[in-house]
Amino acid sequence: MKWFLCLCFGFISLNTCFGQSSTIDTLSTKESRSTDELYILAFGFIQQKNYQQALPLLQKVLKIKEQVVGKNHIDYANSLNTLALCYQVMGQYEQAMPLCQQALKIREQAVGKNHPEYAKSLDNLAELYQNIGQYEKALPLSQQALKIREQTLGKNHPDYINSLSNLAGLYQDIGQYKEAILLCQQLLRLTEQTVGKNHPEYAESLNTFALCYHGMGQYQQALPLYQQALKIRGQTLGKNHPEYAKGLDNLAELCKDMGQYEQALIFYQQALKIKEQTIDKKQPSYTTSLNNLAGLYREIGQYKQALSLYKETLLLTEQAGYKSHPNYTTSLNNLATVYRQMGSYEQAIPLLQQVLTITEQVEGKKYPHYARALNNLAVVYQEMGLNNQILLLYQQSLLLTEQAVGKNHPNYATSLSNIAVAYQDIGQYQRALPLLQQALKISEQVVGKKHLDYANSLNNLAGLYQVMGRYKEAILLCQQALNIRAQAVGKKHLDYANSLSNLAGLYQDMGQYQRALPLLQQALRIREQAVGKNHPKYIDDLYKLSELYQAMSQYERAADFLAQSQAIFKTQLRQNLPILTPKDIGTYLTNNDDRIHATLSLAYKHSLQNLAIQGYNDILTRKGLQLLAIQNLQKLTQHAQDTTVVRLQQLYMGIRKRINNAYAKGQLNNIEVLQAQADSVNQQFLTLLPQYKQAFDELTITWQQVQKKLKPDEAAIEYVQFRYYDKKWTETTLYAALLIRPQIAAPQFIKLTDAQPLQRLVSQTLSPKNINTLYQGVKGDSLYRLLWQPIEKALNGAKTIYYSVDGLLHYIALAAIPTPTGKPLGLQDNLKLIPLSSTRLLTQSTRQTDLSYSPQMSAVIYGAMHYDPDSSWIYTRHISPEAYNHWLEQSAQLTDPLFWINLDNTQQQIDTIRTLIPQASVQSGAAACEESIKQLSGHAPLVLHLATHGFYKNRVTTALESTQSHLLARLLATLPEPMERSGIVLSGANYAWSGGKLPNDSTENGILTAYEVADLDLSQTQLVVLSACQTALGDLQGSEGVFGLQRGFKQAGVRYLLCSLWPVDEEKTNEFMSYFYTNLAQGQTIRQAFQLTQKAMEKNYPKEPYYWAAFTLLE
Repeated sequence: MKWFLCLCFGFISLNTCFGQSSTIDTLSTKESRSTDELYILAFGFIQQKNYQQALPLLQKVLKIKEQVVGKNHIDYANSLNTLALCYQVMGQYEQAMPLCQQALKIREQAVGKNHPEYAKSLDNLAELYQNIGQYEKALPLSQQALKIREQTLGKNHPDYINSLSNLAGLYQDIGQYKEAILLCQQLLRLTEQTVGKNHPEYAESLNTFALCYHGMGQYQQALPLYQQALKIRGQTLGKNHPEYAKGLDNLAELCKDMGQYEQALIFYQQALKIKEQTIDKKQPSYTTSLNNLAGLYREIGQYKQALSLYKETLLLTEQAGYKSHPNYTTSLNNLATVYRQMGSYEQAIPLLQQVLTITEQVEGKKYPHYARALNNLAVVYQEMGLNNQILLLYQQSLLLTEQAVGKNHPNYATSLSNIAVAYQDIGQYQRALPLLQQALKISEQVVGKKHLDYANSLNNLAGLYQVMGRYKEAILLCQQALNIRAQAVGKKHLDYANSLSNLAGLYQDMGQYQRALPLLQQALRIREQAVGKNHPKYIDDLYKLSELYQAMSQYERAADFLAQSQAIFKTQLRQNLPILTPKDIGTYLTNNDDRIHATLSLAYKHSLQNLAIQGYNDILTRKGLQLLAIQNLQKLTQHAQDTTVVRLQQLYMGIRKRINNAYAKGQLNNIEVLQAQADSVNQQFLTLLPQYKQAFDELTITWQQVQKKLKPDEAAIEYVQFRYYDKKWTETTLYAALLIRPQIAAPQFIKLTDAQPLQRLVSQTLSPKNINTLYQGVKGDSLYRLLWQPIEKALNGAKTIYYSVDGLLHYIALAAIPTPTGKPLGLQDNLKLIPLSSTRLLTQSTRQTDLSYSPQMSAVIYGAMHYDPDSSWIYTRHISPEAYNHWLEQSAQLTDPLFWINLDNTQQQIDTIRTLIPQASVQSGAAACEESIKQLSGHAPLVLHLATHGFYKNRVTTALESTQSHLLARLLATLPEPMERSGIVLSGANYAWSGGKLPNDSTENGILTAYEVADLDLSQTQLVVLSACQTALGDLQGSEGVFGLQRGFKQAGVRYLLCSLWPVDEEKTNEFMSYFYTNLAQGQTIRQAFQLTQKAMEKNYPKEPYYWAAFTLLE
């Protein structure tokens, strides 16, 4: 309505202008009459909301004015202004903007800057910027217009009052309510003096004032102002006028915020009906009403109605061309919110990210819209368990909200509550408590004790008291919240179900199971009716029911609800994966580990078949899932043709390089910011690469599909490690095996051991004596009894075993475990062990056949390196003589020399492989440098052999002494990132390893970390051989396995990796490699060549598994 009135004023001023001498002197009577008639006709169309008919008439007027008075005349500026206003009410802001700017420039030249006409242009341009959310540009223009009109027209002039109203509205939009209130007080006083109290303009001033109080959360002050404004509009304009509908809308919004939902619904529906009859549906005023009504439906839990209206609002806004308008981002934000409440996170997150992008570009980051979007995105992440992101988002939102509305506001209370819950989730209860208490106090003061916001504050504080063990206080708060919600939204609303579920959880923690059960059952029924079974809260309540039935020793019922929960969670997981970056996937799975651990715990204790089935299916979904996402995303970005993706990929790799450099310098303070930048780029990839989600199609695989791939004499085993749950969480970690044979009706759950015996066995030093003892004698028998004997009985003659390990089993050479036959497990004639990263691989229809030798097989061999920097290494890296001499002096004084010794015997490996694979190229000496390996990225060979030292360092949490902080050898052990603590060394590595300084960050230091390997494109490489020590080691990270060199090469796309679990001397390593490449050159596949090599080495060293079992082949 504001735009319409401005446009009317524009016509009035123009028609008045035609009667003045300046126009009569320059226009003939015929031309004047012609433009007058066109204006009158156009104005008639505008009154009918037929802007498309009005537009060509106004364009024709502009053309006539150009021909008659020229482009520098004020009449031409007036016509520009009128045409711009028409475009503005049509929502075509891009067309309106240059016209307004041109009109401003003409008026400045024609009448100067201290003139009412110039002020008019300033006001129009300011309003245009305001409508598209560019508040920083709008504010100084509006302030300048007000000042000019005060000086030239005085404070009682209608134009001054109009500027005052515009500026007050602008202050409201940017959340500067104190400034807006001062202007509104002046506005109301001047309007009363000039037009009296019974006038639409006075009603508009009242409405503006009420909006200020409303925005500040001062509802009781806003209510009488809204009511008075509505009454005046009804008396002066009639009750079927758009302005009367606007008053109804505002009153309805206030009723909704005050929790008076029935009255709000009546007002909303009445306002919408009036607008349907009086204005175009594409106008912001109509879509605002539609959006508001949808918001009410959402708040009272009628999600289907809300979703339908939000979609209609968004469609109308898009059709009207308002994509840069705050109404558009508001529609997106609201649609995302209802999707979140319905549990459709995969729909909500992209919408919220779009809101943030548009809002930042159009409005900037300072204003309430941006704060609200940050908060909403954080809420989604919090509900998904992505706690690593939410704290920063909530802190940003809290700061912006405080700046916009102050501390005594519902939005500020909500922000406090959210950030407190985030602290609670990470165990910082003492930081959360005062925030929740403050939020409760604000809610009580602002909205009262009967409002949903107050109930939410009670609920959050009760949740904190619960985890702190303050059950009596929590019960009282929870019951109070339950009663408020029952009265405010009824007993069929999700909020009421939340209170029931929370109260049930409290009673369960207190051991009052019979009081908890009916509450939880009622909550589950409400959720099913309100949002269906595929909702996160429904899944959570199923899981809680399982826990409750376990506490009541009703294990079959517990198993049934747990299996239901996991099955629906798997569906939810598949829906969410396409919107999650690989990093987020890892966090998401980790935060939901309890579910699968509970499933396996119940199966362990009670051998229930449905849980064995669910457990195997869960493992197929989860194991290596983050790796799958990384490999898919890297494949898409590294081979992208789209210029935007290519640009982002270059940006991403640059950020990764800076992260690596920061780690290498120990500048950990920079990591968080850089990682956030990398995460942001990754998130953009997901939007640009819809193919990303196709990688997750295989997650629908079930145990039956694995079973179908097994031949009659084959079996599949998934080893699992899990934390034991027995009515409560214990500190015990257990191991079990899930076995599939072709004949069985369900996976067989086989109990193995707890973690302690395994931990004791694998924690010894990796000396030849200890390794040989581990795989022989009493300790070897222990491994057999713990890990194989329980399974052996169930194999029933299977001869080929596909298996995937978990936990500490990654550090055990399963093939070397002794058996009663006298032969190691993996070398028996009637048994073939085939390790896989997941038995899910058996189902892949596109699975490649194993590589076997051909004369065309490409190979690159690295070995015989010079780890000390020679003159060419120093020269090519631009290391000054002073820096080199300083390094020599420093390194000579080290009490614990930190140097890599040249492996001269690796020349023998090179010669052997070159003999067997003559087409292989060789990099040795100074040429075997880090740069040359990175140059292979994107066109790597089929076989890459790296005969050099490898390293993996367990993390040291104690701070480095200042005298050692420059030593990379020491620094790496302190880094939190495991893939920075693992790597291989190449030519010249000793310089940086023992403290040498490189001239800049772009210079390679000769140390190739697993982190850097992961960024290479080695997707064409079938086999990487790491003949160095302990290259299979790393940090264990749940279902993702070992994070170290093996992880780096897997992420780079390598299919097979031959690496070692412990150090082996050069002579035996050379012997092993000679056997392996001989077998490969004779036509054996990679896997066959490896198995034959192990048998040959075991034959040579039957009592020394240290020499033949160190190497493992990973797929």
